[in-house]
Amino acid sequence: MTDVAPAIAFWVLSIVAVVAAVGVVGSRNLFHSAIFLTVVFLAVAGLYLVLNSDFLFGIQIMVYAGAIAVLIVFAVMLTHQIQSGNQEGRQWIPALGLSLSLFVVMAVVLAAGVFPATATMAALPESTTMLIAKALFNPYVLVFEIAAVVLLAAMIGAIVIAREDRG
Repeated sequence: MTDVAPAIAFWVLSIVAVVAAVGVVGSRNLFHSAIFLTVVFLAVAGLYLVLNSDFLFGIQIMVYAGAIAVLIVFAVMLTHQIQSGNQEGRQWIPALGLSLSLFVVMAVVLAAGVFPATATMAALPESTTMLIAKALFNPYVLVFEIAAVVLLAAMIGAIVIAREDRG
């Protein structure tokens, strides 16, 4: 009973994520696409929770479902030509062919692959947040600090580039 419930939750969330992702691409209304994207973010967060990745679940909810989805919805609502929606394109047939080809390749690779992770999944701890924090602040603290300085420099550079000349 306990092994069946996570499997059912995984497949339900996976189907919801794929259907919502198709809705993102297929919807003509930008607002509906943004809502479908939010559903995709929430379904992926649920997948992280099912897979015992509580840290990724929290990050997915806060960053993607919270901040980015709300930002996209506000941007779409502030768009003046929201009534016109997506423009009709002629490239959907090649895009559909390419997407189906990639899907077939991925399905073949996944079907032929051997995944030893199923045997080690039972050995994972209940909470991954503490393990990530220990790894991030103990052996990788220098890399973490360098990444922080690089991101700060990039942010300052973007502000300088985006700033209008007032002189």
